Amino acid sequence: MNFVGFLALLLIPSSEPFSILRALKTPGNQLYERKLNSNSQDSGWTDSSPNVANPMQFPAAWWGIGLSSEVSNQPVAMKRFGFDLVLWRDSNGKLNIFEDSCPHRAAKLSLGQVVQNKESNESCLQCPFHGLEFDSQGLCQFDPEDKKPKPFIRVPKITAIERNDVIWMKWGNADLPEPDYLDKFDSYYAIFFKIRSKGSFEKNIKNQEDGSHVEFVHKNSFWRFVKNMSQNKNPTTQMTSAGILSHNGNPEFYFDLKFPNIWINPRDTPNTEDALLVMAAPIDSNTADVYFKYHRNFLKNPIIRTLVDPLIQIVFQYIAMEDQQIIASQEGNESKLGQKSNRLYRKDDQRIRYFEAYLAGKPPLQSPLFDRPSLDIPIGPKVIDSDSQDLPDSSPTEEL
Repeated sequence: MNFVGFLALLLIPSSEPFSILRALKTPGNQLYERKLNSNSQDSGWTDSSPNVANPMQFPAAWWGIGLSSEVSNQPVAMKRFGFDLVLWRDSNGKLNIFEDSCPHRAAKLSLGQVVQNKESNESCLQCPFHGLEFDSQGLCQFDPEDKKPKPFIRVPKITAIERNDVIWMKWGNADLPEPDYLDKFDSYYAIFFKIRSKGSFEKNIKNQEDGSHVEFVHKNSFWRFVKNMSQNKNPTTQMTSAGILSHNGNPEFYFDLKFPNIWINPRDTPNTEDALLVMAAPIDSNTADVYFKYHRNFLKNPIIRTLVDPLIQIVFQYIAMEDQQIIASQEGNESKLGQKSNRLYRKDDQRIRYFEAYLAGKPPLQSPLFDRPSLDIPIGPKVIDSDSQDLPDSSPTEEL
């Protein structure tokens, strides 16, 4: 969507006057929220994980859980995968993620502060309850009671990296390469906002993969400008071990799902490039923080940004809130990832079924077919009854 399209969404009358502005008042639309609250096994913790029951089994991967710009010089509380986490930076700006619980009396470390240890001159996270100081490895370097380090007292630390302004948390113990597919956007200008979704991360990603909902959910907004792009009769979908690329032949309209939880809608034209990134970070089995980050390589002048950015953000927020109303209305949750909970028989459902198989870790995902560079799947008009034997429950290999 170009800039004229953004303005048109604001100015062209809809069936609900001022509905865009009203949507921004909807509870749950929390912009730049810093304080979050926060359960799962084998999460990449360097120490033993908390003894918490975990109905969710997530695929081993680098998961986008937040943005670097959310964490400055003070601790930030964040709930991910059901765990309460605290994110903080040392004096060199290096990010650290701990369990948000002091091993002494379980006070929230996110209520503490970052201090310089007087002996080692290292940055430490200080407990707000009794002043214990924990270094970047989670070891206690100072106990005010006897003014000595007590390294046998430690906080579980989580494996994480920062790249492309995204905080990536490693889930599982597999040797995984760092995600680099957002590198091209490092030179772009970007704005973002965040919504607390009443649906799981899985529902949010499935929503992004479901292109056919746009005509109905977004009939008064987005659909006006993309309906002519969506008339291609021979769309293709490439399904690989890295994700799902959906293309309808129009260079301005394609979707790129990067497993496990990032969806990108890029636009490459001779003069401009931009991309909408949607990242659904799991809070627990039923809720997610959904980040919307818009990258562009144009309209970067500071004066123009001041005028344009609020309008762009209003448009994206409105479209996002239209989705969230539907997502919140869907019954059930995805506490068991990838479970079959719907009758999947429409064209877009191929992608949803494939995503479910990835999340569930079904055996076909390890087959030679799955490991090929790509599969070009024409999405034809044939409709298959989901209860028939033509559409197996869990095997994308057999489906295709």
